[in-house]
Amino acid sequence: MLSESLWKDRVLFSRWKIQHCVYTGGMSSVFQALDTHSQQPAAIKVLDPNRQTETTWGQRFLREARLLAQLQHPHIVQSLHAGEDAFLGYLL
Repeated sequence: MLSESLWKDRVLFSRWKIQHCVYTGGMSSVFQALDTHSQQPAAIKVLDPNRQTETTWGQRFLREARLLAQLQHPHIVQSLHAGEDAFLGYLL
């Protein structure tokens, strides 16, 4: 599991400032973040570092990011970016 204290106030890509943990599940945690350029809120899903080394979990996470990027529906959040920061997979 990801410790909120390790993530709070961390900035990804010099832009997305982590504010607090919204949800933690078996594979990842979701954090509320703030776009430091536009001051708009965002959600960032981060793959649990303990799962990062498991090939199937990493593949599932990337597949989720690709599929989410293809979806467009008013009741589904839009995926803005997926990548890796400090060797942790994340979905924005």
